[in-house]
Amino acid sequence: MRAWIFEAEFFPQAINKLRYLLGENAISTNNEDLLMHGYSEWSSINIDQLPNAVAYPKSTEEVSQIAKICHKYRVPMSMS
Repeated sequence: MRAWIFEAEFFPQAINKLRYLLGENAISTNNEDLLMHGYSEWSSINIDQLPNAVAYPKSTEEVSQIAKICHKYRVPMSMS
């Protein structure tokens, strides 16, 4: 069985596809948004690296589209 490996060169393609499908404002790579969603002073389990993007889905269908695109382009995702 082949291990699933994140391939960074596909990340820009995934972001472009998500913005095309969900709208420009549905995906953010803004540093303020990344910090706001990737770190909390109240959390005891902050990671060492901020996310590369934040998605703002408006429906379950949009969450499904995000998951499919992340899978296709081998981009890991996490919910918060």
